[in-house]
Amino acid sequence: MVSLGFAFSKGETNVVYLSDISRMPEKTAKYIINILPPTDILIVDSLTLNEQHNTHYCLTEAICLIKQIKPRRAAYIVGMNCDKFPPHDDMNLMLKEEYPDLNVSLAYDGLVLDL
Repeated sequence: MVSLGFAFSKGETNVVYLSDISRMPEKTAKYIINILPPTDILIVDSLTLNEQHNTHYCLTEAICLIKQIKPRRAAYIVGMNCDKFPPHDDMNLMLKEEYPDLNVSLAYDGLVLDL
């Protein structure tokens, strides 16, 4: 399956939104990293913690992508299966402790980003 990603800017803030993906073609990754303006905010899906899926990243894969793209402000995880993740606040604490330099957290319904 092919899934579209979205890149957009609001003022000086550049956002890349990648949902419903299970792999990133090398050409696409190079485009995001080398051609687009630097990513400030990255939004990527993660259906499970570490179980691979044919149409969605797991958290382990999403973290690898975040490390590759290196967003300057923050990364948000979307599309989580609530049966596969710890409670929201617990998971955000775990992410902060495990990846302190990535500024990654789970998104939530109603989240508003200051762009």
